[in-house]
Amino acid sequence: MPARPSWPSTDTAFGAARRWPGSEPRANSRRCLRRGGSEHALRGGAASPDAAFGGTYELFGTEVLTGGVVGAAIQSDGPFGEAVGHGWQKIGEPMIVTHSAGGDIYTLDEKPARVAYLDRLGAPEAAYTDPGAFMDFARTRPIGIRRRGGLEIRDVGSDRFVKEGWLRSIGEVPEGGVIWLMEGDAESGLDAAGNACEKAATAVGQPRPLGLLAFDCVSRQRLLGEERTRTSVGYMRERSGGAPVAGFYTWGEFARLRGINGYHNQTLVVLAVG
Repeated sequence: MPARPSWPSTDTAFGAARRWPGSEPRANSRRCLRRGGSEHALRGGAASPDAAFGGTYELFGTEVLTGGVVGAAIQSDGPFGEAVGHGWQKIGEPMIVTHSAGGDIYTLDEKPARVAYLDRLGAPEAAYTDPGAFMDFARTRPIGIRRRGGLEIRDVGSDRFVKEGWLRSIGEVPEGGVIWLMEGDAESGLDAAGNACEKAATAVGQPRPLGLLAFDCVSRQRLLGEERTRTSVGYMRERSGGAPVAGFYTWGEFARLRGINGYHNQTLVVLAVG
């Protein structure tokens, strides 16, 4: 990369694959932080398991790994820019997570979590009892957990615990936490992608970034729709000043902007390299 001595900077980006079944992506990110050092920023995402093959596959040099973690350290004499965007918007009043453990949500506002969630959203009757109908309904209606740096999105569209009346997320939903139910549309999702790229590029300054790395949750395709998904990359390049954009679709995203948390769902994470 071209040297610009006035901007000494290092960063780290990585892609972490989730075992299926097995370890949680959030745990992988914390292990990488401990081994790599907290002074480095982590950006990346988890691979989605292919149900037909029962696992994930990652490329590392000439090797094909299964259920592994592949990382890349990036160093530049120029600055880095970072941003997170999703396009989801709050629905109504917040709710309290009155009982949960890890990613299992048992009650919201002291009511069975699944019923409270579906009632608040005015869900169709089939979503209460049919796992497929629930997944179709919930995948474009995540929840947002209140954090110091803003909202962390959690996908609760799992077909587990339908009979029990619970909700399930692959990311932690802390007991006693405040959440909002979320919704969005294609326009809000596209605007969020453009805003994230512009914010990351602006942080780099002039000249424009050498390039942007984008880790975009695969479920955002449902929000954008087929047409806007095809045009989103061009829009991201336009909003970043014409910088090249590369990346991949993910199944959970890593971006620790503040504090110890940094695991996201249904979110776009952008790293601009100066």
